[in-house]
Amino acid sequence: MEHDEAWPFLTRVNRKEVPDYYQIIKCPMDFSTMRSKFHKAEYVRAAEFVRDLQLVFTNCAQYNQPSAAEAKAGLRLSRFAEKQLRELRLDQLESDGAPSKRSRRSL
Repeated sequence: MEHDEAWPFLTRVNRKEVPDYYQIIKCPMDFSTMRSKFHKAEYVRAAEFVRDLQLVFTNCAQYNQPSAAEAKAGLRLSRFAEKQLRELRLDQLESDGAPSKRSRRSL
C-alpha cells in the first residue's frame, strides 16, 4: 500500500525490536502478509481481506498509546481505508463475503 501513513504496517513487527508485541497481540497482521496471502490466492472472499485489514488497525490501537506516532498513523490510515471500502461497497460485507441485508436493499 502506498500511503504516507502506511509506514508502521508495511512489514511484520520485529520481535527483537518490540519483544512484548507478540505477548499482547495474539493475531498479528501487516500489509506484507496480506500481499503474500493475496498473491497466493488465500483470500477466497473479499470479507477475508477486509477482516485482515481491520485486524491491522485493531492491533495498532490495542498495542500503541494514543499519542504514539504509530497509533496516529493507524487512525488516519484506517479512516482512509474505511472511505475506500465504502466507495467499493466492501464495508457492508457479511463474514461469508455476501452483501449484508442493508446493502442488498440499497442496491
